[in-house]
Amino acid sequence: MDLFNEAKKRFQTVHAILSYPEIFAHDYIKQLSTATEEAYALMDAGLCANAAIDYNCIDHRNFIRSVMETLKMLEAGVGERENHQAVFAEYAVRVNLILERISTVLGSRTGSRVWYGIPL
Repeated sequence: MDLFNEAKKRFQTVHAILSYPEIFAHDYIKQLSTATEEAYALMDAGLCANAAIDYNCIDHRNFIRSVMETLKMLEAGVGERENHQAVFAEYAVRVNLILERISTVLGSRTGSRVWYGIPL
C-alpha cells in the first residue's frame, strides 16, 4: 500500500465533507467521524513516523484526535453543534495543510520507494 496516496485519498474525503454546507446534519457528522478516524489511523500508522513529512505532523495528529472526540460527542447528541464551528474551521485549515504536504511529497518522488525511512 502506498501510504501517501492512501492518506491523500482519506484527507480529500475529509476535505470534501468539511465543505458541505450542511456539515452539522447528523448524517454528515457521522460521515466526517468515519473519514476522520480513517485519516487519523494512517497518520498513526506511519505518516508521522518521521518528522520529515512535516514538523507539525504530530501536532496535527493530536488535534485530529481531539476532533474525533468532539465528533463522538456530537454523534451522541451531546453539546450544541454550532458551538464547534471554530473547531471545524481550524480542522479544515489543517486538512488543507496536510494535503499540501502530502502532495509535495508525492510530487518530489524520484525513483526511490523509500522516503526518509518511510516505505512508499
